[in-house]
Amino acid sequence: MPLMAVSTIVLATAWACGGDGGNVEPNTPPVAVFTAPVNCTAAVACTFSDASTDDHGVTSREWDFGDATEKVTVSGSSTTHTYAEANDYTVTLKVTDAAGETNSVSHTVTVGTGATANLPPVASFTSPACIVNTDCTFTSTSTDADGQVSLVDWAFGKKASLDGARVTHQYATAADYSVVLTVTDDDGATNAVTQTVTASSVAAQDCTASGSTEVICTISIAQASKVQITLISVSCELGGNRLFVPPPKPRAQTIFTNLCSQIPPQVYTLKDDTGADLVFEAGTQLPIQFHRGEPDIGGGDPPAGIPQAHLEPTSATAWTINIDDGGDPTGVGEPDFTDVILSVELIP
Repeated sequence: MPLMAVSTIVLATAWACGGDGGNVEPNTPPVAVFTAPVNCTAAVACTFSDASTDDHGVTSREWDFGDATEKVTVSGSSTTHTYAEANDYTVTLKVTDAAGETNSVSHTVTVGTGATANLPPVASFTSPACIVNTDCTFTSTSTDADGQVSLVDWAFGKKASLDGARVTHQYATAADYSVVLTVTDDDGATNAVTQTVTASSVAAQDCTASGSTEVICTISIAQASKVQITLISVSCELGGNRLFVPPPKPRAQTIFTNLCSQIPPQVYTLKDDTGADLVFEAGTQLPIQFHRGEPDIGGGDPPAGIPQAHLEPTSATAWTINIDDGGDPTGVGEPDFTDVILSVELIP
């Protein structure tokens, strides 16, 4: 009996050391691994892929993307992140296995601005005042914000086209013409602008003095038209100035009296003897006369000299008249031709 009892104890001890309840292998921490992406772009989602390993499997992944955003914990092996600005960022991946063991790894990720869309050029030029049968110069003022203008093409009509930033062209007939400027930048983008250019039969000219108090500007009427005169601005030095059409044809008529007291803009259409709008025949030479007022020395007016005026075409059927009323003729900046400014327009 005693011998059997000893055998039972030994067997029980041997069972406790083997089978499923035997020795358990120690846990191995995970190994954190990821490859930094090479094409991250600001404002575009960038993909990060975990390649970490563990003897029993990674259960969670914590990403710190190195910017101002919070850390992100994910269970899957892939995630995305969008950076707001281009820069170099330190990205850290921390992985955890089933036993709670952790491991981390960091890499520098470069975030670029990416490809920027090309901005097209801006086509522009200053419309010159052209005279028929005379070289008229056109200069491109076009710009390109992110490169340079490489091609410049001018179109003056079906039979005239020129290349270059500065070109000349002649018109044979007085009229208004459309000019198209097309420019191309160094990336092939184009832009065009169209402007109306006036070719006049005569250039801007000084009007003719008539005595010491008057100046006459003569308008050439090429086609049957009414004549409309607009007071654009006044900055008189002398009071009592007057604008009128002298006799004999059409009837003498005052257009504006005491110009200094007028409030622009004001419009006047020349009349016939009945008071109706007058139609002038083609070929008419129409004189428009400015009469200087007399200075009131006691009232503070400056001394008076001979009035002067410029007549400048602004289109084939319109002109600007700039008048200096003769006040303070020896003063600094005189004559300034800003005392009275008028526009004259032919209305067919």
